[in-house]
Amino acid sequence: MSVINRVLNDIEQRNEREKAAQGYEPVQIKEPASTGKWVIALIVCVICLGIAGYWLLQQSVNDGQSITSESIIEQEQEQEQVAGTEHQQTVAPQVVSESKAQVTEGIIDDEPQHRKHGISKVAGVRESIDERTVEEETVAEAIDVELATEAAVSETEKTSELMPEKLDAEAPVNAVNQVKNKRIQEPVRQEKLSITPVKMSPAELAQLKLTQGLKSQKVGNIETAQRHWRDALTLTPNLHDARVQLAASYYGENNIPKAIKLLSDGNKKYTEFDGYRLLAAQIYYQSNKLDKALSILNNPYLDENASDENLTLAASIAQQLKRWPAAMENYQQLVSRQQNNPQWLLGLAIAQDAQQMASKALKNYQKLLIVTNDQGVYNYAQQRINTLQSELVQRGHNG
Repeated sequence: MSVINRVLNDIEQRNEREKAAQGYEPVQIKEPASTGKWVIALIVCVICLGIAGYWLLQQSVNDGQSITSESIIEQEQEQEQVAGTEHQQTVAPQVVSESKAQVTEGIIDDEPQHRKHGISKVAGVRESIDERTVEEETVAEAIDVELATEAAVSETEKTSELMPEKLDAEAPVNAVNQVKNKRIQEPVRQEKLSITPVKMSPAELAQLKLTQGLKSQKVGNIETAQRHWRDALTLTPNLHDARVQLAASYYGENNIPKAIKLLSDGNKKYTEFDGYRLLAAQIYYQSNKLDKALSILNNPYLDENASDENLTLAASIAQQLKRWPAAMENYQQLVSRQQNNPQWLLGLAIAQDAQQMASKALKNYQKLLIVTNDQGVYNYAQQRINTLQSELVQRGHNG
């Protein structure tokens, strides 16, 4: 365009110089008639250049589209060759995913609508891809069946190797039948549960009732617990734990007479068991009936097999009642079992001190200073030692 403008400018300048040389006044010069022709020629050139550029652009688009279609076709041919090779090697081919078809459709949609030739080519490619997908799915299913058949045949061959005498010509047919029926599940054999009743002895059944009662008591169902314990005593009257638990539940309900009666019955039948006496004495003790409590314990110090609990309770009640001989006997029995028990030594020393047995009491007080860790007990023992020593000295002087 600049070249054309330059030529036109040169021509106009040349005409002006010629007219100026002829003596014409510049104001009287008219625009030459040839200027309109140059403008028309310029417009025509521009139109021609636009048409040529548009034609070149469309030609490049057509070439690109044909190249794209040809590349897609070449890729599909290569995939067909690979699929054929994989089929020969009995390897399941990969089915063309729908995403590839969608990409192809995207390429087709992006093309101009007026390019019918390119659209027809790509549509053909799409149909070939769909056909290829169906064919590859069919091939995949066929290969799956073939693989399953080969696996069944191999299993049949392994079985025939272990049992050659049973191998016959029908083995491949049986293998195929196994493949067809491999998804059919065999019915699960349900074994019948047989419950064999166990015969329990009365003692075992009574123990079971005792346990059930303890469980019911733990969850707060006292009535059910009492029923289990009564059943246990009916089966085995000498089940002492059941009787003690039942009596304690009666006491917990504040039914003291019923609890004492149950314990007295057990004490009469089984005198060797001192648990009944201990529980009855505790019930009386809690009811502030110390005489009855001490009486029902029945001097446990006379029984060398008496429990420490019975001896301790009897000694404590006797001390509170200031029955010093009974207290001393029970504490003496306890100290003979455990000589360094501070509580029992203190009780024995007090009982001896109360009976004017100064020498024996002084000896136990002095021993108590060694074994006790209670500062109050230590101070009390030291005070009684000083007092008893003074009394002994006074008695010595009095002759």
